[in-house]
Amino acid sequence: MVDFAHHAFSAGSIIFLQREQVHAFDFSSKPVGKVLLFTQAFLDQLHANMRLSNYTP
Repeated sequence: MVDFAHHAFSAGSIIFLQREQVHAFDFSSKPVGKVLLFTQAFLDQLHANMRLSNYTP
């Protein structure tokens, strides 16, 4: 469930969430997966060290 709306997912699915989105999983079906969390501090450091000329034409 993301922002109170149910979304189906299956093996190989990727679920993207934005900051402040409400989310929950139904653990009765025993989902298995990994969580990758990018903190704001990480993103700030990434942007500070990114050379934008490498990503723009």
